[in-house]
Amino acid sequence: MRLGKVEFSRWKNLPSLRLDLQPRILLVGPNASGKSNFLDVFRFMHEVCRPAGGLLPALANRLGLAGVRQRPTRTNAPLQLHFAFEDEARTRWHYELGMHAKGGPRSPRTEVAYERVLRNNRLLLNRPDAADHRDPERLSVTCLESPLANASFRPIRDFFASTGYCQPAGKLAAAEGSDAASEAIVSLLNGLPKRLRTVRLRQLESVLKSAVPRFQRLELSDASAPRPKVEAHFAVGKAGSMRASSDELSEGTYRLLHLISSVLAPHQLLLVEEPEAALGPAVIRHLAGIFHRLGGDTQIMLSSHSAELLADSGIDASEVVLFLPQSGGEARVVVAGEIPEIKALLEEGLSVGEVVLPRTAPSRLQELGLIP
Repeated sequence: MRLGKVEFSRWKNLPSLRLDLQPRILLVGPNASGKSNFLDVFRFMHEVCRPAGGLLPALANRLGLAGVRQRPTRTNAPLQLHFAFEDEARTRWHYELGMHAKGGPRSPRTEVAYERVLRNNRLLLNRPDAADHRDPERLSVTCLESPLANASFRPIRDFFASTGYCQPAGKLAAAEGSDAASEAIVSLLNGLPKRLRTVRLRQLESVLKSAVPRFQRLELSDASAPRPKVEAHFAVGKAGSMRASSDELSEGTYRLLHLISSVLAPHQLLLVEEPEAALGPAVIRHLAGIFHRLGGDTQIMLSSHSAELLADSGIDASEVVLFLPQSGGEARVVVAGEIPEIKALLEEGLSVGEVVLPRTAPSRLQELGLIP
């Protein structure tokens, strides 16, 4: 299933946006412009739908409704999250969720203001319903998170439950016991038939052989251990070989390993923040293409500040979403391909990066050169 359209209102610094989405989406904007806030909508929905998750725990992880609602606000109009999907059978799905605060300042609580599901424009769910009016406590949970209520629209639940997130971790975390790269590889390979397991491992090795000098192969130090460690083998001299544990890898190699493992994992949607971190420019130029080839049917949203990544000639302006800060702290969000000046410059042969990055630079950036 693929996400085709989103519409949000009053989420953090995104007061109102409506976007058509491609299979690959690149989010571009200065720091603190709203890119992470946009991705957090999908992380939030993942937390609502995952096992042992739910609406209230997902809100609690963000300091409640006040932590995600646009500020300042003079209205209790619902925070709105709307999603439109299409599956492999060309079935069209819509999921709409509204949330608002109830109970007053002394005993505030969050309620579902509305929850609707449509399948090919046929209404499957429309809340609040008669049961909600008889028992308002039902509005503290969504039907999407409940196996007893979501049977007729479970593909939507499954889409969000399978959403992955990757902000490539550094190897310092591995040295301290939180080995994100090894965990990503184990998660990728666990449960796969031997043949497919070998294919995935070879795909990982193929990327590393192209990007990392002298790299030979990967192996898990003890696949049966509670927390297996990945080890890499490197060529030494004419016929020698050196083994390196994950925390002995270079920073860039470790992050690349974590990143590619996440791309190969079976997500319907993968969120990636700043994949270029610690990677060389020559590798970064190929990242968008690697994601496209290795990601398969996975829809990928990634945020980036990298001119090298956006220099890929295969990136279309319809895949690039710009986050443009406004004077009140909110962001204006627009698809680059919808701006006539950008389309004209691209037709003249400039790359997407050359055209869009100057538009997202901070307005006072030149003052950095004047700081004493």
